[in-house]
Amino acid sequence: MIFTKDGSVEAAVIGVGGFLGIGEKNVAVPLDTISVAEVPNSDDLKLTTAETADTLNAAPEFKTKSQQVAEQNANAPVDTTTTSSTAPATEVKPAE
Repeated sequence: MIFTKDGSVEAAVIGVGGFLGIGEKNVAVPLDTISVAEVPNSDDLKLTTAETADTLNAAPEFKTKSQQVAEQNANAPVDTTTTSSTAPATEVKPAE
């Protein structure tokens, strides 16, 4: 579930595509497209959406804030400059 800052639910994150979890991606489905129904002769609830398999597969992948930061850091250019000297080291002798 994705919550707003005021605590209300904005969307549900569900896994789509793939087979047995392989190739699956998470997408955010707006709460107003989800219906809740009771399963007859059970205490279970069934959630359904008006979205189609095609629209869910075409939806952008949902990524958490930490996943977004990790991707940004992985794609950031690496600073290869150095502050160390390339001159040969000189020996410092203690005063006699």
